[in-house]
Amino acid sequence: MSADGVVIRPSREGDVAQIAAIYGYHVLHGLASFEEVPPDIDELASRRRDILARGLPYLVAERSGRVIGYCYAGPYRTRSAYRFTVEDSIYVDEAEVGRGLGRALLATLLDRCAEPARGARFHPSWAPARGRLQIWQLGGHRPYATGARFRRDGVARGNKLV
Repeated sequence: MSADGVVIRPSREGDVAQIAAIYGYHVLHGLASFEEVPPDIDELASRRRDILARGLPYLVAERSGRVIGYCYAGPYRTRSAYRFTVEDSIYVDEAEVGRGLGRALLATLLDRCAEPARGARFHPSWAPARGRLQIWQLGGHRPYATGARFRRDGVARGNKLV
């Protein structure tokens, strides 16, 4: 638990209604989702089950029993060569934006994806979401090629974040 009472943990089926509320806001008021109509709870539950069935993490940030953000790693592309490449999705409750929650979610997501059983490589997508780029940069990563490759501490590792 962090100093402000936030716990980042694996999501549960019972979190989906709160996840839907957070995501619905971003669909209607943001640009990152590329959806125009918020999906219903059943659709989001199905998407969550798909991510988990692939062995990928789907996490929530919780404070006082309330989900205030969530993130997951999903497949980057369907072609076989990309089977170990994932991209992040991070959504934070509108009242919590700007407090470091996205960065904390990303750091935990990266740790979970780096576990030996997963061996995942990230391909961050910038979409038109400025906040996403800032979260990655605050985590010590910086773009060194158009859109896909990163460097941290001056060491290039292809598409793998280090």
